[in-house]
Amino acid sequence: LLVLAFVTVAYGQAKEPKQPVATKTSAAKPATTTGPAAAELKERRDRARALLIALSSDARTFNDQTLRARSLARIADALWRVDPEQGRLMFRKAWDAAEVADQESDRKLQEEIRQQQTRTGNRGYAVNLPPNVRREVLRLAARHDRALSEEFLEKLKAQKVEAANNSGNPRLSLALELFRAGDIEKALEFADPALTVVTRESLNFLTNLREKNPTAADTRYNAMLAAAAMNPQSDANTVSLLSSYIFTPHLYVTFSGTGTSTSQSSSEIKPADVS
Repeated sequence: LLVLAFVTVAYGQAKEPKQPVATKTSAAKPATTTGPAAAELKERRDRARALLIALSSDARTFNDQTLRARSLARIADALWRVDPEQGRLMFRKAWDAAEVADQESDRKLQEEIRQQQTRTGNRGYAVNLPPNVRREVLRLAARHDRALSEEFLEKLKAQKVEAANNSGNPRLSLALELFRAGDIEKALEFADPALTVVTRESLNFLTNLREKNPTAADTRYNAMLAAAAMNPQSDANTVSLLSSYIFTPHLYVTFSGTGTSTSQSSSEIKPADVS
């Protein structure tokens, strides 16, 4: 019995030193931000930055302007966290490439339309719209730099890219893309300056916003409604569009001298639940 008792005590004492090891390990976790671990992390980030910049040099040699623009924009997006200045430079180079890509796409589109009209005797045509590469670059830049995004937006307006592609208000188009990507705060930053005018685009944005944040949407709608009531230029279309927010969300009806025009952006039309 004495031997068994001794062995049991000895076995228990042999296991005891293992317990502080776990405590020591858990206490050592915060040390990853200093010392050798921090130096290693910095080295890895520097190496990643160097690789991205080297990759951007290769991307600038691509003959395909669309591929060049998209590659540079994604490099800028990845580079921003470690080097915002280089990221901003990459976004500008991506924009330059995107301008060339969109101009070339538009030229090819117009040529295809002319060829189809020639074959059909100007009776019509059917084409697939090319991607708007500038919008792609703008969407990525908007995640990081408001001033740079505003600069790109002004360029879009000056070149009338949106009008040529029937894409509506470029500011609200960008805001809606950010909203659909889940970045509601950024979406509102870009949308607010355009929410002072009653249009299909502005009401459509507010309708989408109401589905996620009714308070934010209703606040802006009330301001738009009050401004329209005081505006002598408000007409039947103003009333119709404002009414859609409550009665026919995503369905818009406007009037002209030749009749009515409808636009629907959702398969389900459900009146808003308001008092």
